[in-house]
Amino acid sequence: MIYTTKHTFPIGGLGEKKFLEKYPGATDVRKSPIFQKRGIDFIWDSTWVDIKTDTHDSNNIALEVEVDGKPGVVFSSRAQIWVYIFLKTGVWLILDMPRLQQFVALHYSEYPLRKVYSANKTKQWSASVLLVPQEVLMKEGIAKEL
Repeated sequence: MIYTTKHTFPIGGLGEKKFLEKYPGATDVRKSPIFQKRGIDFIWDSTWVDIKTDTHDSNNIALEVEVDGKPGVVFSSRAQIWVYIFLKTGVWLILDMPRLQQFVALHYSEYPLRKVYSANKTKQWSASVLLVPQEVLMKEGIAKEL
């Protein structure tokens, strides 16, 4: 299956909207090219935040580790935390990005890797996504419920 930005952007936007509703004091930097280049959606309590929204009911967290041979968002993001929102279950997790990056680098081969194909109007690309159970990240102190 090919995921298109026409499909995925509205899902991400929904998570971002929910975040702003829950935390109206957060500063929205989504339209800033400087912050977008660094994978940052909001500044919340002096912390750089990237929102990830998942529509699956799995307990796995999908971590994009590679895109067309380049580092994926797990390694390229400059966000200090991710807020990971599972829309179907209503679970919100906060993930410490430096600790997550270190964990993925050390445990990359221990979890299932899936190839995902995406496209927009002008190009297609593939990404490798690591599926890590949220319980593992919580036990490691990388993730906690928000």
